[in-house]
Amino acid sequence: MESEKEIMNESSMKQSLRRVVFFFGCMSLIFIGAAYLLIRLFITAFNDTTQEKMMEEVNNYKRRIERQIDRNFQMLNTVAGMIGKAELYRTDFFHTTLEEADLGNDFLLFGFFDREGNGFVSREKESYALSLDEAQEEIKEIIYNSYEGKESVSNAFWGKFSHEMVLMFSVPVYHDNQIVGALVASDDVDVFSDTIGEKQIFSGNGTVHLIDSEGNFILRADESVVKEEKKSILEEPYMSKDKVNEIRDALKSLKTIEFDFEYEKENYNVLLKPLKENGWYIMCINSVENVNKNIYRMIKVIEGFMAVIMILFFIRLFYVIEIIQKNNRQLKKYAYFDELTGLYNRRRFDELAEESLKKQKKCTIVALNIRQFKFINEMFGKKRADKLLKYIAHILSTSIEEGEYVCRESADAFYMFLKETNRSDLEERLKTMISKIIYAEGTDSSNYHMRMRCGIAVSISGEDFQSIMTQAMFALAESKENVQEDIWFFDSELYKQEQMNHYIERYSYKALENNEFKLFLQPKMNLEDDTLVGAEALTRLVQQNGKMIYPNAFIRLFETNGFCAELDMYMFEKVCHQLRMWMDAGYEPVPISINQSKITFYRENYQEELCSILNKYNIPAFLISLEILEGLAIDNIEELNKRLMKLKEIGFKISMDDFGTGYSSLNTLAKLAIDEVKLDRGFLIEAAGEDGQKTRLIMEGIVELSKKLSISTVIEGIETGDDVQFVKQIGCDQGQGYFYRCPVSAEIFTKEILLNKETSAYQTNP
Repeated sequence: MESEKEIMNESSMKQSLRRVVFFFGCMSLIFIGAAYLLIRLFITAFNDTTQEKMMEEVNNYKRRIERQIDRNFQMLNTVAGMIGKAELYRTDFFHTTLEEADLGNDFLLFGFFDREGNGFVSREKESYALSLDEAQEEIKEIIYNSYEGKESVSNAFWGKFSHEMVLMFSVPVYHDNQIVGALVASDDVDVFSDTIGEKQIFSGNGTVHLIDSEGNFILRADESVVKEEKKSILEEPYMSKDKVNEIRDALKSLKTIEFDFEYEKENYNVLLKPLKENGWYIMCINSVENVNKNIYRMIKVIEGFMAVIMILFFIRLFYVIEIIQKNNRQLKKYAYFDELTGLYNRRRFDELAEESLKKQKKCTIVALNIRQFKFINEMFGKKRADKLLKYIAHILSTSIEEGEYVCRESADAFYMFLKETNRSDLEERLKTMISKIIYAEGTDSSNYHMRMRCGIAVSISGEDFQSIMTQAMFALAESKENVQEDIWFFDSELYKQEQMNHYIERYSYKALENNEFKLFLQPKMNLEDDTLVGAEALTRLVQQNGKMIYPNAFIRLFETNGFCAELDMYMFEKVCHQLRMWMDAGYEPVPISINQSKITFYRENYQEELCSILNKYNIPAFLISLEILEGLAIDNIEELNKRLMKLKEIGFKISMDDFGTGYSSLNTLAKLAIDEVKLDRGFLIEAAGEDGQKTRLIMEGIVELSKKLSISTVIEGIETGDDVQFVKQIGCDQGQGYFYRCPVSAEIFTKEILLNKETSAYQTNP
């Protein structure tokens, strides 16, 4: 019996051991299988990440190429605006203007065609007459588009004039809101070469090309995967015959396209991303195997260790998973919801709103907060402020429909995702919500004298979610400047201007260091004999890429942030340097007038700075006239005169600019120690109007009084022969304006104007 008992116990132990061994054996196999699957999933995830990176690279190239195209249109529109405004296309001077525009840009040629099809092109200082009927078909197509008011760019074609593959750009030319013609310019296809071929992506395993909607190559990267010179991606090895029709149809849809191909026993991924112009595509080719080869080697080593390590921690893993699941349920609450109000937090709101936008393609984002919430918090305490926030959350959450969302981000910042896009309906709906918040009975909200601010961005054209959010927040920020309106809709033009202001403000000091603020000069003419007697110094911001930014885009900004003081002294030195160059070259210099801002004029050691620059270049002060704005006269005439007298003692001439646009009067004119008064073009415009006789009498009075006070008079903005006759009749001394010459670079002024002081040599309207 004893022996039998021992045998039974041993058998039982063995069975238990077998069960344990079997259990751990099975679990080990399962775990190893799971580990292997996990590694495979990791590889897949890495490949997906590579694909996302590929998409990111393509989007970067897309934006860079589109910016290049936009810059070309901006340059063309700048020239077209000047041509149309001044009707230069009707004058003999137009050829010179077009040639100057050609020289001032990187285009291969410039051309202009009127509505009758008559035109000419300028290339390398030569002009050619060209009828539209004689032009290449690619040129005709884009010109007809511009006749209809469209900016247009052609596909690549062989240019007759340039004898190379080119792209042609065209914009309409307007005069008095009427299209009078089209301005065209051609650019080498290789204008995009720097963008496409400046680097290879994925450590040399990826390349980028540019193709058209027919699959033809427009531009190839310097290094290409396929060594043979193929004209189209619809050819082998890029594509098998059974895929050609499918890809050709997909190209016409202007959607993102992905496909694979094999070349020299290696697989490649292709991503096609459409541009906004002409159905062009960015083509990215990438070898995933080469990009990931080191990762694959590492994974094989890791696989061996994973099997051992994960078996040891398998039991522990189940325990950890259980704890994680329990914690996740708690974390989910904190991850998705605002603790105070119970609304969605910003992260969850973004996820839900973005997902909904992808489905319905249109929406409205509303950004809300409370005017002076900080005051409420400080005056009434955090407890009552929190109670108010909860009440607002309740009103907003009960005012939305299915498929709409509301969240609280921080403090008093709330956001709403609404399906409604009709402006009037939105206003009514939001006013109802705000009214419920402010005037609800039985709550404390009415005791705060509270006002809500709403910034609204409406999207009906498929913008991405983050862009709409940015627009809503911008609209909310702009509403702070408007104390009358609680509801403020996004203004795209204001947004663009704000972006430009931010850009210029960030870039201004760098531009100063890079000498990108250029000196331009506009001649001042003696109206008695039409001879050159001086020039006005003007500034233009000319970036290294050739883009020109005019003063109306930055002067007010610089006056606000104080940078105008730096720019004024910089331009003063530019003027002195130019005068010294004339004198050293043996030219007879003409006096130059230069504007001085209020900040500059009243800054400490102003006179000392001017004298220091004069001495540096050994320039006599009488060659420079300092222009001040009439607004300086309203502050303190006595103090102003003291400063003016010090400047006159140095030898400077003093000119009052834009006289008659603001606060000036004849009485003020008599009190100021000035040498010159400049009458604003507004006088000429008014003189041509219904009350022109009154304006004429005023101008005659100013001129007559100025002569008695020994103050010379200058008329700005002379643009026509009638203007010239008028200002001569009233006895004005000098004039300037586009009739004589638009502002030009100092180099052109020297060559074309200073060296030939006869008006007829450069007059716009002889």
